[in-house]
Amino acid sequence: MKLIIRAIVTTCIAGVIFLTIMAVSGRMNRSMELKSNLPSTVEETAENLLTKKYNVTDKNQLEADFLETLAYAIDSDSDIQLKVNAADTDKQLLSVSVTEEFKHPNGKPGTVSYDRTAVVNKLQEEVPEICLVRYYLSDTDCYKCYEVLNGDGVPVPKNPVQEGKTFTGWADAEGNALDQNMTMTQDAAYYAVWN
Repeated sequence: MKLIIRAIVTTCIAGVIFLTIMAVSGRMNRSMELKSNLPSTVEETAENLLTKKYNVTDKNQLEADFLETLAYAIDSDSDIQLKVNAADTDKQLLSVSVTEEFKHPNGKPGTVSYDRTAVVNKLQEEVPEICLVRYYLSDTDCYKCYEVLNGDGVPVPKNPVQEGKTFTGWADAEGNALDQNMTMTQDAAYYAVWN
């Protein structure tokens, strides 16, 4: 008789422990799923809204778009409530609060809630403009070639040496002498001037 009572008590305790572990792990799983997917969903929705990929005419359409994106991201059969805290195209931000309501294995309701704000950074990485500066010993014999940033000073190579000739400077195709104090704004070619 004592063994039967002990077995029943042990089984009840094991059942309570099992249900507690299931409730805690279920809440943690839902929490982690929502927490890990919410940032990318908010950023994607904000990007769509602010880059005007398509027109969102009112708050209901924005909420529907967000919930659809979130539904694709998470694997949940729970009720999800969304509150748009701020949606400002001028400031390029979207702020939302999401609450997921679910039932624990014991039937009691549970909720997980997170807030997220996304700011769309529309700054483009500036690609520096490069100018090529070529120096030729003759019409086709390239001596040096430099790549410089637009607005930088002109690079001047070491004076070339040729047997039987004296180097007197560099000039462009029209015969204008190289101004070593100028800044580069476009590609240029200079030719050695010999005596």
